[in-house]
Amino acid sequence: MLTLDDQQRTWLSAAGRSTNAPVSPSLSDVRARLQWMDASGIGTQLLSGWMDFSAYNLATADARWFARAQNETLAAIVAQHPTRFFSAAAVPLQEPRAAAEELDYAVTQLGVKAVQIGASVEGKTLDDAAFDPFWEAASGLDVPIVIHPVDVGGLPHDKRFFMHITYGNPAATTAAAAALILGGVLERFPHLRFLLVHGGGFLPYQFSRFERSYTAAPPNFKPPIPHPPSHYIDRFYFDTMIHDRNAMAFLNAFAGPDRVVFGSDAPFPMGVVEPRKTLAMLTEVMGPATEDRLRDNAIAFLKCSCPAH
Repeated sequence: MLTLDDQQRTWLSAAGRSTNAPVSPSLSDVRARLQWMDASGIGTQLLSGWMDFSAYNLATADARWFARAQNETLAAIVAQHPTRFFSAAAVPLQEPRAAAEELDYAVTQLGVKAVQIGASVEGKTLDDAAFDPFWEAASGLDVPIVIHPVDVGGLPHDKRFFMHITYGNPAATTAAAAALILGGVLERFPHLRFLLVHGGGFLPYQFSRFERSYTAAPPNFKPPIPHPPSHYIDRFYFDTMIHDRNAMAFLNAFAGPDRVVFGSDAPFPMGVVEPRKTLAMLTEVMGPATEDRLRDNAIAFLKCSCPAH
């Protein structure tokens, strides 16, 4: 299932698909991660599996095993460092009923605080009715859902110049949010809440187009929802992974300060290198109580009592 792609032993293929970045030692070195957190002033962090390992192309039995292995590994790390980490589950979403069962196990038996899923699953958008058993499970368990793109940029030209990461990931996140809103998922499951990574992709900055299309689209393109997209926008949280003060100011105004959480994307190439500097930038935008607000927002999203900051 997992194979090394180069002689330097730094690139992996998972289920026949190459990862989008080399393997960093800090992906598995818990001590190094804790040292980085201490140096960066990060008290508690949400851990999740590498989305390149989501393995949505696996057969159901293999996918269930792989998700369970990731979830139990993360749970063991959390158990060893309960004040420093909590975790998000991986699920075999190519088979939604199996994903629902794994989510129930991860939440009720392992104590995970969230679940991470792809922005689409093997060509299926998230509003596909096939996913309803999973949404029902997540809603019943009251577990928040982190959306992170996976398998973006299948064509060679999409990966030139790192473009599958620079524009591919934000575009995929935007498409996922649009599917959830316009496809009626948020209408059918009113208790779901989502985190959109990378600042929500392009959604905040082009949301007026979604709102306008609700009334302007021709009849055969009308979405099957009774309210305009703005009715559902408060179901989303947004992380701060956008690397720009002006964009962050816009996101803060769009989402509201209670819907923004700190994102690090550690230890990947596009991640935050110096969290203290990022926090200083965020404080300029969000005001002097920013650190407390970001902590409180994370606690509200996860519905936990963890001292997240």
